[in-house]
Amino acid sequence: MRARRDAWMGHAHRSVKDPATIQTAPCAVNFALIPSSLGVLLGQWLRRYINEDVFRKTLAVVLFLIGLNLIRRAFS
Repeated sequence: MRARRDAWMGHAHRSVKDPATIQTAPCAVNFALIPSSLGVLLGQWLRRYINEDVFRKTLAVVLFLIGLNLIRRAFS
């Protein structure tokens, strides 16, 4: 049991200390913020022009479809 724990800890420490990971992690975070920020802006823009009930129902359907897609990809 101890060997398994030490192997996991060794891997965790190695990935944190890897210079390539340290240099690319902030860049990856910035790229992840771009689509989420665009989605927030799009949602705020749509809320001005669409009825609140229609917006909520549409958002629920889109999130449901995203969830179904994740499940489909997990089993394929």
